[in-house]
Amino acid sequence: MSPSFMTYSLPSLRTRPFAFAAAMVPAVLKEFIAWRRKNIVLRLERQFAEIMQIVLSSVSAGMSVEQAFVELNEGNLKERPELKLIMKEVEIINRKLIINYSFYDAFKNFAMRSGSSDIKNFSAAVAVSGTRGGNIVYIIRNSLANMRMRFDTDREIRHTLALPKYNHRIITAMPFLLILMIKSISYEYMQVIYQTREGKLVSLCVAAVLLTAWIIGSRLCNIDM
Repeated sequence: MSPSFMTYSLPSLRTRPFAFAAAMVPAVLKEFIAWRRKNIVLRLERQFAEIMQIVLSSVSAGMSVEQAFVELNEGNLKERPELKLIMKEVEIINRKLIINYSFYDAFKNFAMRSGSSDIKNFSAAVAVSGTRGGNIVYIIRNSLANMRMRFDTDREIRHTLALPKYNHRIITAMPFLLILMIKSISYEYMQVIYQTREGKLVSLCVAAVLLTAWIIGSRLCNIDM
């Protein structure tokens, strides 16, 4: 083997894994951001449903929704870590009320920030009921019932897809584990992939197929409500 060939092949062998990893970063990062955002929205919805049950009790006792939110902010719910996300939003709403901001506008802004379609629909219903009149108790109770039904359906879907997602991760990681195993057993056997044009072309095609399969599998295993 000539020195010139060694000078060319060794750096490319060292940098190729990093180049492939860099090419996968945007897709992986996009999937991670979407997964994290979805989980935050789901946590916010569950916390919202819990505090709205308290608001429903206050409104049933004769309070307005605005007074119920003020009472929430003055209570001891901030000390509960499981309600951290929603209590931060309740505090923001009450700060806007102090500077004479409309409650319905403040609640609408919160709904837009939440990214939840259920909270947005609830905000619109509350605004219509507060400005034009309506049975706010019925609206809150019916909205909470619909949210709980969706939570139960989402839980069933997650349990149903748990095994396919686990299999998808195993199948995705298996080719890389096999390559590492073969390289550890017989490093020279894998050299043909890195040092020949045909091997580089095959490895590029395999990488493209794996990336495509991972994206398609992720889409099939994710069902949004």
